[in-house]
Amino acid sequence: MLVEIALTTVVLVVILFLWSAINFRKWKMELQHTLDSNSRVITTSVGTIEYALVGEGPAIIAIHGAPGGYDQGIFAMRDWVDEGYSVLAISRPGYLKTPLNTGPSFEEQAEVIRALMDSLDVQKAAIIGSSAGGPVALVFSLQYPKRVWALGLICAVTLPYRAENNWLNNVVGRLFASDLLLDVGVWLFDVLTRYRTTYSLKRMFKENSTLNKFQIDERVKYVLSEPQQIVWYKEFIRTACPLTLRKDGLENDMEILRHVNLPNLETIITPTLILHGRADECSPFYTQNMLRHQYPMRNWSVLRMLGM
Repeated sequence: MLVEIALTTVVLVVILFLWSAINFRKWKMELQHTLDSNSRVITTSVGTIEYALVGEGPAIIAIHGAPGGYDQGIFAMRDWVDEGYSVLAISRPGYLKTPLNTGPSFEEQAEVIRALMDSLDVQKAAIIGSSAGGPVALVFSLQYPKRVWALGLICAVTLPYRAENNWLNNVVGRLFASDLLLDVGVWLFDVLTRYRTTYSLKRMFKENSTLNKFQIDERVKYVLSEPQQIVWYKEFIRTACPLTLRKDGLENDMEILRHVNLPNLETIITPTLILHGRADECSPFYTQNMLRHQYPMRNWSVLRMLGM
């Protein structure tokens, strides 16, 4: 009897392993195919960069966070296409098909964006920097003010990033930091997000916000009450997958974000919109208030607090 139970257990484990391996491989191949199909790679005067350009009209350049890629920029800005704008989304150095040696520093990344604009004959654009892409957007606006018709910062990092908030220190990072398990980890989280969305949301809020348990429960309940938000969240998780294709950029960001230094921001004359969550753990909201008071620029017309 014990032998039969043991054999049955072994068979079930083998079946589960094979099922997981097949589904993981299919998941990764489908993501890879989608990523390869929707972008272009160009060699500019200062380096190679991957990008996607959709829509027609005034240009919006989307500078993604960490981890991310051109797909995250298109995902975040795609609604503007219906409003008559074109969205130019890039993969920053180290992400997807943009090699890290294109430019690991904020200044070099701003320079390659300028070179890309020249190559595509984009004279001016709105520059939107999200999270770790914020410093690049600010540096670009400082270096090339005549090429910017608007500046947007979405939960942007504007001061040195706190080491304790390093992505590699959170629960997923601790479990799946090795190359061997990195994509397995994000695959499992993606599966969790699709089938146990409530739990996934709670983990995400716990890791990335200052909300307490009661506030997290209320926020999760609110998200789940809006089908459109659920779809948005599930799609957003995919913009970090597969993670091995984004690891070089992520590790570089974790290093250079420790030394964020953005002088002379008061010289920015471009109309600027700042959107930030009040409970953002990774880039605390108080840093945006500090920034606004330190650099009381007349063009910072709006400081909006997202409902967290």
